[in-house]
Amino acid sequence: MAEPRLAASQPPPEDMHWAVSYLREDLQDIRNEMRRINERIDNTGRELHQRIDETSVAAASERGELRQQIEALSNRLDSYFC
Repeated sequence: MAEPRLAASQPPPEDMHWAVSYLREDLQDIRNEMRRINERIDNTGRELHQRIDETSVAAASERGELRQQIEALSNRLDSYFC
């Protein structure tokens, strides 16, 4: 249930200004921390994509080398048995 609203004629508590000020500072700290976290996530994502690309290139190179070795072995076997 909602709390009843203060009447307009009642002045706000004297410490309201400081409470709001501290709350704003806390919110700003939270926003800054969220920005740092988002930046770390973005950087991690970029690094992971780069590592995946590097790994894919290395794997493709190794597959090509293996394919050549298999073809060479196959040719040797063909020449030996044929």
